[in-house]
Amino acid sequence: MIYTDSLKIPLVAILAMAAGSYAGASAMAGPESQKVLGQLAQASIAEVQLGHLAQAKSTNPVVKKFAGRMIEDHTALLKDTQAVASRQNVALPTMPTAQDTAEMNRLRALSGKNFDAAYINYMLQDHRNDINMLSGEKPALHDRDVYSLVQRAQPILENHVRAAENVAGELGLPARPGFNQPVHPSGTE
Repeated sequence: MIYTDSLKIPLVAILAMAAGSYAGASAMAGPESQKVLGQLAQASIAEVQLGHLAQAKSTNPVVKKFAGRMIEDHTALLKDTQAVASRQNVALPTMPTAQDTAEMNRLRALSGKNFDAAYINYMLQDHRNDINMLSGEKPALHDRDVYSLVQRAQPILENHVRAAENVAGELGLPARPGFNQPVHPSGTE
């Protein structure tokens, strides 16, 4: 057994302590991971709140069904994000962004077909922007847990874009295919 100077601590014990402190340090998320976790949490909080708003305000069963899917999927994604954040010792925001809050307030003032069109257009814009954000942040993520979360979230968001495009088609809204095309919330570009 190899001992260090005067403390007579086995070198194996020192290496084990160092490995333990390194493993503990990896549980702390870096700034990129913290940012992504916060953005995912806020996006999911907003989607759940917007979904509840759409279920309450829309009279269109297709829009209501889509809103129900947003509530279900984003509730699950939020729980997944919270679990990763907990393991990473990251405190997450508990409210949507100011932009999402403003959009909810705008949507509350609408009704009927105007509400449906504005809600679906915002879903297209918001999900495409989230996909673009995650794609841009992914190369900077060095934490496997957060990277894996992003890998799981992207296909969900992409499926939401396709579903929103289908609903937009059923509502007679102009098609705007593609994940890299942000859409103005009012439906105009």
